[in-house]
Amino acid sequence: MIGLAERCPFCSAPAPVVWVHGRGQCSFCGTDREPSCEGAPELPLGSGLPTLITERLVLRPGAAEPSARGYGMWRIFRAGRGELPVGEVALLPRGQDRQEVELSFRIDLMARGQGFAREAAQAVIDHGERRLGLDELVAFTDPDHRAPARILARLGFVADGRHALAEGEQLVVWRRRSGR
Repeated sequence: MIGLAERCPFCSAPAPVVWVHGRGQCSFCGTDREPSCEGAPELPLGSGLPTLITERLVLRPGAAEPSARGYGMWRIFRAGRGELPVGEVALLPRGQDRQEVELSFRIDLMARGQGFAREAAQAVIDHGERRLGLDELVAFTDPDHRAPARILARLGFVADGRHALAEGEQLVVWRRRSGR
């Protein structure tokens, strides 16, 4: 269950406590809350994006896709730390008919190798499947970049050919069908 309280009892900022599966955390300061979400209202999807919380990360909404509710970019922060984001993850409709939904992620150089990309991407995949009803996602990687390919494979994506760019470069196309 995802919900939003009126005020954080620790930092007193307005409406920052996000409840996910019985856990609460201030989306601004990262302070942990008691594991009880009795009576916490469901967070409306509206035109914005929900804050997503994993074991080690807080994904704060960045830019929402104005033409598609629930889609956009999240900034990735380490939970409980007041620091700069360690990367970004996005879920965006693509193509002329906007029927495909693309997952993309970027992790800062100093934060790589710690599993943040996989953890953040899994949270966004869960959001897409549970909240948006997505059955399939697509992702693209440079054929020379092996780390993103390994992450996508661990997330259940399968390489599905190549996509040629206008400049003659090619990208590997990855697809993931929902496990629902």
